[in-house]
Amino acid sequence: RVSSGSGSSSPVAHLAWANFLTGDSPENLMVFGAGFFDGSGRKANEDIALAVAGYAASRAQWEAFEREWLQAVEAAGIAYFRMSEFINNAGQFAGWRDRRAEKSGLLRTLIEIIRERVEHAFGCVVLIKDFNAVNSEYALLERFAYPFTLAAYATMKRLHMWSSKAHRTPMLAVFGDGDEA
Repeated sequence: RVSSGSGSSSPVAHLAWANFLTGDSPENLMVFGAGFFDGSGRKANEDIALAVAGYAASRAQWEAFEREWLQAVEAAGIAYFRMSEFINNAGQFAGWRDRRAEKSGLLRTLIEIIRERVEHAFGCVVLIKDFNAVNSEYALLERFAYPFTLAAYATMKRLHMWSSKAHRTPMLAVFGDGDEA
């Protein structure tokens, strides 16, 4: 954990403090996004789709989100939540196959935290087969982007369009490392 100038050890609080030095306002939104790679249905080491998604919320909402999310995860007896492990009863969820009620309850809790704490959700999915077909004709990889770059650009464009309509500025966008794949 990193301590911010505000004295908090929360990573969210530290990011907000470092980026909104001129003051904190409910109008200042922080956007967290992540790249997710669909590892299911791989054929010849090729993914089906790649998605980039994110949420926008105020600093106060992100701090509440972080606190409530960590409490829910700790209450479930896990160190983190990764949907691919959850769905496949793998990793931390390896022994959860017969714990359907507990899994359902955890998922409901996490969804409720998102609903309560997030102001807006946005994202983009690139179908790899379609990307490859367009790339073969227009050489996207040589001129523009990889599927992740395309999805990230489209996601940020959606964020910008929403932000402009909602008259929300400034924005801080943070992208996660994504999957290991």
